[in-house]
Amino acid sequence: MNHFAKVCKSSQNRDQNKFPRQPRSSRQFNNSSINTVNRQHTDDESNSSSEDEYIYMVNTSSVVASKDNLTSKLKINRTNFRALIDTGASINIIDEPTFQHLCKQRPIKIHRSKARIYAYAAQSLLPMLGVFEEIIESKTKMTTAKFHVAKGDNGNLLCSETAKQLQK
Repeated sequence: MNHFAKVCKSSQNRDQNKFPRQPRSSRQFNNSSINTVNRQHTDDESNSSSEDEYIYMVNTSSVVASKDNLTSKLKINRTNFRALIDTGASINIIDEPTFQHLCKQRPIKIHRSKARIYAYAAQSLLPMLGVFEEIIESKTKMTTAKFHVAKGDNGNLLCSETAKQLQK
């Protein structure tokens, strides 16, 4: 019996005392209510570029509206842009309008990617245009990073690994 059941004198709690709780170890669980996640690999997936990738969120309005989000001013191809630092993302994402803006200085060639990219807890794939690798600059550092180009205008994400490389 917990503290509130011992101290509170309401009739509801007195009724609960008539039916004591079972200890955790003796409780029965219905296996159908337990969710599992299984991942199966095929021979085609042995290459790391074909692995499933996950991102936390892509949403431009939340980046602008919230001061709590960690955004970074970055530069690719001598063109400035902003990206949300997503510590849960395993890849960098640039949306279609940002990619088109970056290509105004010098065209950037994108390649087809075998990566299957999902937003966190999503069942369907995010529509992607391709992937490219370029030098990215912060205020103090430069590094080479791979960016996946997302279809639509949903914002840009910088994964924690790239953010750390730009911070060192």
